[in-house]
Amino acid sequence: MDVRKNVLSVLAGLLTLSVQASQTGNEKAQKQVSSAREEAQVALMKAVNFALTGTDDASVEAKDLSTCVFVRDNKATDYQHKIEVYFLNNVEASRIRITPIEQRFENNVSEVVSVRVTINGEEPVYEDRAINAFDAAFLDYIEATEKPAELEKYRSSARLRETAITLILQTREIDRVVRAWKYIYANGCKSAKSSF
Repeated sequence: MDVRKNVLSVLAGLLTLSVQASQTGNEKAQKQVSSAREEAQVALMKAVNFALTGTDDASVEAKDLSTCVFVRDNKATDYQHKIEVYFLNNVEASRIRITPIEQRFENNVSEVVSVRVTINGEEPVYEDRAINAFDAAFLDYIEATEKPAELEKYRSSARLRETAITLILQTREIDRVVRAWKYIYANGCKSAKSSF
């Protein structure tokens, strides 16, 4: 409920500032609108980052903020890393499942050790572009020879496209994960509609 109140107050403030800026042509009001938009984008990126990785330190970038396409360059080892692409407008938000992964101890006490997030959609919600050491060297060569069109073509060739994916987030903050996903769909991304 607090997220909804915050969203509504930010949107009301943006609307008021936009109207003032357009009616008066006031440069100060226009700067305030621009600043408020930037703050909203930063907050959305923080929520996306945490929702997809379970940490504030990961590097999720917006490939296309208007369609909620986000990219994470996830370096697994020195020899392989993957470029993960998330299409959050294709996710059916009503089907997002967030569950704790618990560890049980001898005294029958359990503790949350990580969080499982499952996202689904009828269109792809995830692409995985694994890059091994050879591919990385090839990408370095293309960059060095300044052929950006070939580089983008190579990077855009998806290796794996999924309409459902389960993320295992190494965090114990399940409530924060839930808030992050709610924030995403209340502040920018649009949930896909199920066909039934």
